[in-house]
Amino acid sequence: MSSSALKEGEFVGALDCGTTSTRFIIFDSVANIVAEYQAEFPQYYPHPGWHEHHPQELIDVVIECLDEAAKTLEKAGWSKSSIKSIGITNQRETTVAWSKSTGKALCNAIVWDDARTKGTVKHYNRLMDENGLVLPDGTVKKGKEGRRYLMELTGLQISTYFSAIKLHWMQEHHPEVKKAIKDDDLAFGTVDSWIIY
Repeated sequence: MSSSALKEGEFVGALDCGTTSTRFIIFDSVANIVAEYQAEFPQYYPHPGWHEHHPQELIDVVIECLDEAAKTLEKAGWSKSSIKSIGITNQRETTVAWSKSTGKALCNAIVWDDARTKGTVKHYNRLMDENGLVLPDGTVKKGKEGRRYLMELTGLQISTYFSAIKLHWMQEHHPEVKKAIKDDDLAFGTVDSWIIY
């Protein structure tokens, strides 16, 4: 169908970037699915307990899903400009580090279920027990009380799931990440941030 013959409508897209695949769904005004496309991407397990994604492969699959769902929408007679907004849901704490100046990933993403930082988590839990957290008013909360305060403050407990722990690991093990921090060139976030960037 020629683009001049395509109808204009009002649709909403949902980009679901999961742990093993991405899919893009286009909904009409009453939440009926008008078009959708899903594609898997490679998983990397360089060591037992480690789980990685290649950041550019995540982007490539997102583009594939957007393009293919838009083609299906156009085959149904609707212009792809009928998609008025897109929401993103993603695999939460999977962590990506990239260069602000080049837009290139600095290393593989560390997936939310990766366990390589267990030792770091034990270290910080021990510090919480021994030293605690110093609050803005100067009081100190240790042990369970400190962990509870941290949970209230950040929404997360000290765990391998937490993206800041993953960034710390990247800084210690990837010279590119350490250099980007030193040069004020580091962009860091979860998969939704990476996709939007």
